[in-house]
Parts: sequence; structure tokens; C-alpha cells
Amino acid sequence: MQDFVSYGERPNILPLIEDFQYIENYHLLCLTNREMKLYAGRLDSIERIELPADAPTTLTIALGDELTRGKQLNVGGGAGNIHGVNDKNNELEIDQENYFRVVDKYVMENFSNPNQTPLILFALTENQAVFRNLSKNGCLRDERIESSPTSLTDNDIKKEVGELIANVLRNRHSEIIRRYEETTPQYKLGDQYQDLTTASLEGRIEVLFLEKDSKVTGTIDDEGQLGYEGNENFFNQLALNVTRTNGKVYVLNRSQMPGLKDVAAILRY
Repeated sequence: MQDFVSYGERPNILPLIEDFQYIENYHLLCLTNREMKLYAGRLDSIERIELPADAPTTLTIALGDELTRGKQLNVGGGAGNIHGVNDKNNELEIDQENYFRVVDKYVMENFSNPNQTPLILFALTENQAVFRNLSKNGCLRDERIESSPTSLTDNDIKKEVGELIANVLRNRHSEIIRRYEETTPQYKLGDQYQDLTTASLEGRIEVLFLEKDSKVTGTIDDEGQLGYEGNENFFNQLALNVTRTNGKVYVLNRSQMPGLKDVAAILRY
């Protein structure tokens, strides 16, 4: 591929959309009933977050003197004292729930809430259930990795994340295409270029699909009319209009396009 420079009145945002349309920053919480690790993620790329010494990275650091296991129970008084030891399973359950609450609060306050960053949980199925039952973190996603992160290297964890993200992207694409197909004709457009122009200027396009290799030469004038003079890419102007009005734009291969069209849109109700 040859290097080239292009210029015009407007920035060419289509390559950026294609590269970043599915990218979402997130945090990955690797959790067992004894320790936790936290990663910053972007697609299948993750980076370990170095946490301060007082972070609840282990059960002992988090609970300290509040650990339940091993504590003695004294019932009654005087010579009639009855001494016993907490049931082992009960101790473990109490400590686990207390630890998960501390972890949940720490991650939520220091990482999730400041930027409303999504949180993905990597934990055994049983630990997933306990954590999700008590979590107050509104950024915790349904997407999850249900296996033990114990003893895994960062590369092992990255591989697991890669499989999850690939599945998430497939599901997201299928969901948005299904939504287009289920939308009634009055709320979607195909290659009606002037109608698309008007809808984009009025902020009525919620989702715009553009075929990656298609280009229509044309310019939207000050009156909102599409003319075919000049060498600007009409689809790029359309994308700019949609993003300015908080619409979502997808740049897809031909085989992924709804109805195999070069352009399609879902309108706001």
C-alpha cells in the first residue's frame, strides 16, 4: 500500500470509525475468595494495574482482624461456659462475602465510578454468583469469564479475554443487524441519498451503516441539498452529521451490511 495524503474542508473520520467502532475501555477484575487482580482493558489488550499496598488485593489485607475463621465462640458465663469453634464452612462463607464487599466497594469507588468504566468479572461460577448478588457496582457487566484466574499468567488471562471479546463483538454485530431487520420500513432508510442527507441534518439518524469500500462523490450544500460536484466523499459528510447529533456509525465489509446495501440507517422514533 502506498502512502498518501488527502485534504478537504472536513476531516475524514471513516478510517477512525472503522478502527474504533467496537472499542470500549473496561476494567477486568480477576477474583478468587482469597485475592484479586485488576487490569485495564481495550478490546483484547489488557494491562495490569499496580495497586497501592493498602488495596484489598488479598483477603488478609482486606479484613485483617475482622477475619472470622478460627475465632472462638463463648456461650454462657461462669463455670458453665461452653466453648466451640465456628463451623468451617460458615467461616469461609462469611469471610468470602465480607471480602467481596470490600473489593466491590474499592473497585467501584476508585475505578468504575469516576469514568463509568464497564467492569468484567473473571471468576469461578460460584464466585460470580456470590459477588454479583452483593455487588453495588452499576458498571458490572453481564459479560463474564467463568473459570479460575488462580495461577494464570498475564498472557493466559489475555487469551481468555480475547475469546470473550471476539464473542461479544459477534453478538453486538448480530444484534444491531437484527434490530435493523426488525425495524419497520418507515423508520429505516437505504440508498436514498437526499433523504439520508435531510435526516442527518435534522438529527433523525440513530444508527448509520456504511459499506467500507463504497464512495459517493458529492457535497451537502448550505441549503441541505446534495450536489454531485467536487471530489468529497458524501458518506464521510453523512457520518460527520450523524456523530455530531450523537448517532452511532458503523463501517462494515459488504458481507456484513444489512441487505447488502452500500448505506443504510435506522431512524429515531
